[in-house]
Amino acid sequence: MGLAPIRGHLYVQEGSNSVTVIDTTTNSAVSSIRVGKDPTDAVIDVDKGRLIVLNGTSSSISVINTATNSVTATIKVTPPGSELALDAGLGLLYTDYNTARGMGVSVISIRSNRVIGHISTPRD
Repeated sequence: MGLAPIRGHLYVQEGSNSVTVIDTTTNSAVSSIRVGKDPTDAVIDVDKGRLIVLNGTSSSISVINTATNSVTATIKVTPPGSELALDAGLGLLYTDYNTARGMGVSVISIRSNRVIGHISTPRD
């Protein structure tokens, strides 16, 4: 389970394919957003009002508009990652991967919602 707070709401990645929205003033669930399978990590882009969720086993990333609590884009990421990092200033999102062929980081443009490169990292 992961937690991401923004503007009076708490976004909780739980279950097999959903993010639950909790109103932090009433401490009650107000919405459930369908995302890809097994959401494993999330980052918040506060300036753009979006939550970016990594869907572990569906090899995708869901981009959620936090004003409407709806998915605005789904980005296919191969190989699948386990963690996200956001550089909002550059408009870049990073996710790691570890496969039999190697380890590395996928680089994703959050302006175009597509993978723009891969960075190989050495294996220990």
